[in-house]
Amino acid sequence: TGSNIKYSVWPSEVSVFAFSHWDGKQLRTEKQNVARLGPRVGSYLLLSLNEICLQPDPVTARLVVSALLSHCLEQLVGLEMRVSRSRDLFMAVQDYLEEHLSQPLTRESVARRFHITPNYLSHIFQKSGSVGFNEFLTSVRLEKAKKLLRGYDLKVKEIAHNCGF
Repeated sequence: TGSNIKYSVWPSEVSVFAFSHWDGKQLRTEKQNVARLGPRVGSYLLLSLNEICLQPDPVTARLVVSALLSHCLEQLVGLEMRVSRSRDLFMAVQDYLEEHLSQPLTRESVARRFHITPNYLSHIFQKSGSVGFNEFLTSVRLEKAKKLLRGYDLKVKEIAHNCGF
């Protein structure tokens, strides 16, 4: 089925683990794929879970499952924090552009100001905003020019200069 959902984070690695179950007549193996976003902790926990299936011990099983759930929660919180940092950076760049739009701003100069690469700056605008960096900057400058044209008795040349054109 087709889906319109876009994923912002793709796992760099997939761990594969298998559960084997003996029902007295045959051995069934079920494989599972688990996307791993973090360190090797998840892999070790999954291996431990697999071992528990072979030698069940309820106390150990509860501890391993608890650790696995804790690890999953930690990964989700970390993902949320990364998304939040990206959004905060996007908003800070927007504020900076609005405050300094009369200056000669380029993708490179703004990226340098925020200690990121120009490509990452473009990535943030494509991911967090609906337009690219240059489109956003031009839009902000045009909006300011409209306000100045409507509300002040200034020459067009002065307005253009005040808006970075």
